[in-house]
Amino acid sequence: MLTLFILKSGQPEADSKRASESFGFVVSKVIEVNSLEDVINAEEVKTPWYGICYDNEYADEGLKVSLKLFLTHSDADVLVLYKKHPENASKSSRLFRKNVRVRSDCLKPEYAYALKIDAILNGWII
Repeated sequence: MLTLFILKSGQPEADSKRASESFGFVVSKVIEVNSLEDVINAEEVKTPWYGICYDNEYADEGLKVSLKLFLTHSDADVLVLYKKHPENASKSSRLFRKNVRVRSDCLKPEYAYALKIDAILNGWII
C-alpha cells in the first residue's frame, strides 16, 4: 500500500529500522536514500502511495493506527503529517500518491496548486 523512503539525517539517534517499523503494516517496501533527489529519481514505487520519513523520526501509535484508513479512503493527492518538536510543532507533506512528484529542495509536491492536499490529525511524527 505504501513505499516508504527513509532519508538519512546524519543524527546520532538515527534508526531507519525503527522509522520504517513505526508506520506498521501499511509499508510494502522500504528504500533508504541520501537525498530528496534520490526519491525523485526512484523508479521502485509500485504502490498507490509513497511516503518520506527521516531516519531519526518515527510515527506515534495514533498515526500508525490511522494510516490504513487514510491511505485506502482519502481522495487527496498529498497527505500532510504533523511533527512534534520539543518546544513546538510543524507540518509537512509526507505521503504522496504515486503520480505526484516531490520537489528536490523541500517536502512539498510539484504543482501543489493543482493537487488536493489533506492533513492527518490523528497522530504525530516524532
